[in-house]
Amino acid sequence: MTDPNWRRKPKYWTNDRLFELSGLLDLGWSDARIGRHFGKTAEAIKLARRKHHLAPRAERYLSSQRVASLMNISCSKTVIRWIEMGYLKGKRGVRIGLHRTWMVEWDDLFDFLRDPAHWHRWEVSRIGPDSPLWWACADARGHHATERYLTLSEVARRFFVQTTTVCQWIGKGQLPSVRNGNHLVRESDLRGWTPPSWQPRVNHHPLRYTAEEDALILAHPFGASWDAIAEQTGRTHKALTKRARILRRVAQQRAERAA
Repeated sequence: MTDPNWRRKPKYWTNDRLFELSGLLDLGWSDARIGRHFGKTAEAIKLARRKHHLAPRAERYLSSQRVASLMNISCSKTVIRWIEMGYLKGKRGVRIGLHRTWMVEWDDLFDFLRDPAHWHRWEVSRIGPDSPLWWACADARGHHATERYLTLSEVARRFFVQTTTVCQWIGKGQLPSVRNGNHLVRESDLRGWTPPSWQPRVNHHPLRYTAEEDALILAHPFGASWDAIAEQTGRTHKALTKRARILRRVAQQRAERAA
């Protein structure tokens, strides 16, 4: 039976309690858990939310499993790795078992999808027209229509080298790349790019010695010093002394044959 003096009772959902309710919803608490906190039933919390126009947890935040489902990703660990690496903004939610879930706001997910720095981390073809994320991927679809990301093995086959050679190019900063676990190379970065092994060497001198250089080397004991010859020919002191030994050996062999 309804209490006839119910109108005289103090209002339960005061501004302070509504502020606390909103904060618990921001933390990702369910209606049942909030009800246990206030000593109410889950249905009472649901009615209070509707009466005071407070969005439920499902409308405010997305769990990592929900994000993976919307993006058609098989495992939510990929989304968790994005959050832990700082690519996708998220916050800790309710505790389930020994672990706490990750919660992501809709706006943060849209910002992640619109950021060109992360377009190589997810496959835009997995998101269909029926998905609520379809319009947020418009720029990414246009990018992937004109851009392709190559693996290291694909780059190695293109330039007829080993995969380790491509890793060395990337490690030395000679070839730009992006990372999604492994290194990926934009196909646009390869247009007009020449492998280091194909580029002409700077200050490179041919191995062959000219007749003038041989004459300077043979005249060393009576002519210029090694430092002067090295500065004149552009070769190193070690290369000149090695060439001098070869020339003396050849001259000795010719003298022996003539004798």
